[in-house]
Amino acid sequence: MKRNSAIDYLKFLFSLIIFLYHYGLGAPGGYIVVEGFFMISGYLMFCSLKKRREEEDLPDSSARFVWNKYKALFLPLFFSAFVGLFVYDVIVFSPTLKETLLDIPLLTFEVFPLQCAGFKARYTTGVSWYISAMLLAIAILHPLFKKNPKRAAYTLCPILSLLIYGFLRVSYGHIALTAQWVLEIFNTGLLRAIAGISAGFFLGALLERSKEWQPTGRIRVLLSVLEVVGIVALVAAIMEESLSYGPYDLVLAALQFGILWIALSGKAWHTQRISVKWSKIFSDISLFLFLNHVPWCYYFGERYSTTEEALRLLPQAVLCVASSCVVAWGLTTLTRIVIKKVKERSEKRAAEQAENI
Repeated sequence: MKRNSAIDYLKFLFSLIIFLYHYGLGAPGGYIVVEGFFMISGYLMFCSLKKRREEEDLPDSSARFVWNKYKALFLPLFFSAFVGLFVYDVIVFSPTLKETLLDIPLLTFEVFPLQCAGFKARYTTGVSWYISAMLLAIAILHPLFKKNPKRAAYTLCPILSLLIYGFLRVSYGHIALTAQWVLEIFNTGLLRAIAGISAGFFLGALLERSKEWQPTGRIRVLLSVLEVVGIVALVAAIMEESLSYGPYDLVLAALQFGILWIALSGKAWHTQRISVKWSKIFSDISLFLFLNHVPWCYYFGERYSTTEEALRLLPQAVLCVASSCVVAWGLTTLTRIVIKKVKERSEKRAAEQAENI
């Protein structure tokens, strides 16, 4: 599937908003952009199932699909979890060595994220609930969707999204939920993921229907303007505290749906002019920013009580977060290089042995 550079920049924007939300500076409604991440996951699942059926006429393996999603996140999550543990236990809390050693086993369900299944974890990244919810939701939805993706997209997906979002709104007043339990069975973070991924799967079907549509130049410019206006409206609403944790969060989720439709369609004027090389860099930054900012947000959040103080400490917070991101990225990159070298040597050795037989 051809890389969509516009989505990479949106993911970076979403990660930046989530950082400001956790830092407590100007983004009280920042929780809502997590729905955008869930929708992107649902869209990618639709594309994967469609491609698999077209090429082999066979449904994709659900276990393999979930494994591939997790495998791509494992190393960044693994090293970010340990970097976060270092920040918490060396800089923030300074516990005893014994307490630190007792924390390490709890990282198991941070690195293998099962928080939304009820497993206790040492929340060193602070956001692994999202990965847990995403992977578990995909494991639930993929088997339901793979037999007939289009039928599921137009029937089951809208129903799941509307019912879950409606239930969360009526029961809790908003959808910013991650750890509450419904009837002691369903985790609200998991329900939220199912709703968002279902919406993204439906989005994939809508984009498939509009694939053959070739807009005129004026329409492309109009779509670009609408996307920019939508992003500005989303950011403005997120910055307005009166619009957070209330009836407007579903409107903002719907706004993200529209923004993603334009971005993923590739039909906007600016989409073809975005550099893939730079977008890949922003995509990597967004991932490590997402995984490494929470410990530092907690650390600096304890040191200010006014907006002026938060702004004064913001450069220091950005520098600390950037340092954690660089360390986690460096360890991830180095490990990938080592794995690649080992694999190449193993393949070369196997080829030499085959020639000698």
